Amino acid sequence: MSTVFPRGVTALLNGDALAGKVGAVVQLATVGAEGWTHLAMLSVGEILITGPSTLRLLLWLRAGSTANLRRDGRLTLSMVENGVPYDMRLQARALPPVEVPGSVEPFAAFEAQLLAVKQHHAPYATVTSGITYRLHEPEAVVDRWTRQIAALIQVRASSSVI
Repeated sequence: MSTVFPRGVTALLNGDALAGKVGAVVQLATVGAEGWTHLAMLSVGEILITGPSTLRLLLWLRAGSTANLRRDGRLTLSMVENGVPYDMRLQARALPPVEVPGSVEPFAAFEAQLLAVKQHHAPYATVTSGITYRLHEPEAVVDRWTRQIAALIQVRASSSVI
């Protein structure tokens, strides 16, 4: 298993050209307090790869995933990129809350270190897509994502950590 993000995953989650990446879903799995898997679906506007094996996440302050990551720190990101299903295990640490211009409340921010990447292959089938979606108001959402990614980039320069 690799400890570097695959090239296609990095290209998708690099924070650039967000309007062209609408519809891509990354599943976030965390461990709930009761020991069961907790799933959330993230967009390209909530994840930023910051290095070959590090990324930042921006989550709602009151989300179950936020509570789980603050408590446990373990997460798995699952996605399909260019016909290849990936599971990526990471260990996260909380960062200071992030203010995003135009948002009502701050977001929870996390930095995560990649521990392992697994590619799934089946010789008898090709994965044609993962979970996808269509936005009701694409311009407004992509504008918000752009502000969120900008906020994640700014956090990168901060040295204070919770």
